[in-house]
Amino acid sequence: MDNFLKLVTNRNSLKSLTKDFYIDELERFSLNLNIIIEQRKEQELKRKEKNKEKIQKIENIKLLLAEQGLSINDLVADPLHQAQKSIKAKTKLPPKYRLVDLDGTTHEWTGRGLPPKAFKQHFDRGYTKESCLIIKNISL
Repeated sequence: MDNFLKLVTNRNSLKSLTKDFYIDELERFSLNLNIIIEQRKEQELKRKEKNKEKIQKIENIKLLLAEQGLSINDLVADPLHQAQKSIKAKTKLPPKYRLVDLDGTTHEWTGRGLPPKAFKQHFDRGYTKESCLIIKNISL
């Protein structure tokens, strides 16, 4: 993007870049560029107009709050709103499969998602998931 911007903002670079273009191609390029410029100007005006409305609405709300004897901090620190927020702790799944490789390194996997490389290599050698299954407290 930076290189393109340097090329098109420098008149000599742009001239060199477009030296093999026909006049009608340059005119179409110019026309398209002018259309893009006009569209950008319209978007900028709309954005500014939208922000004017937003600023005016904010001022109106501030006046309403002042009439009621409230401040913006009263809205932000609303005790009812804070009581409704509850943070749920993410629990980590226990591993379902365990594998000890030739180096003695233990690898564990929950069984969800793609298997780690160590498990994939183990499965490629002809072993199954069941051969790595962790069996805990099985009561018969």
